[in-house]
Amino acid sequence: MTFPIARFKQYPAAFYIVAAVLVLSLALPLPHGGSIAGMPSVCPFFNMTGMPCPGCGLTRSFVSLAHAHVREAFLWHPLGPLLFSGALLYLVGTTLKWKWPGERVLFASLTVLMLAFWGLRLGGIFPLPS
Repeated sequence: MTFPIARFKQYPAAFYIVAAVLVLSLALPLPHGGSIAGMPSVCPFFNMTGMPCPGCGLTRSFVSLAHAHVREAFLWHPLGPLLFSGALLYLVGTTLKWKWPGERVLFASLTVLMLAFWGLRLGGIFPLPS
């Protein structure tokens, strides 16, 4: 008989972090007036510079998606639905022990997409909803 805690060691730490993010997305209330549950921004970059970070709006996008508000999710961050879907796929794939070919290329591509989107947001093309 194995001790139940041993089961937790079968997955990488990232699995549990991604799972926690998705569960919290469902547990948090929908964004209202630009914030979630009236909480102030917890983003250190935004709090220090007053400018949006590359992921600005992703939390609100994930929460919107978890509550099936797809349109709002795209408004908060157009890459949110893609990343949310990727997170779900990662959990399923890790559970089923799928092999991920080109994982580094995928991660690098997502990083470039995030930075490109950030440039567009800073240029005023995709401002955050007010």
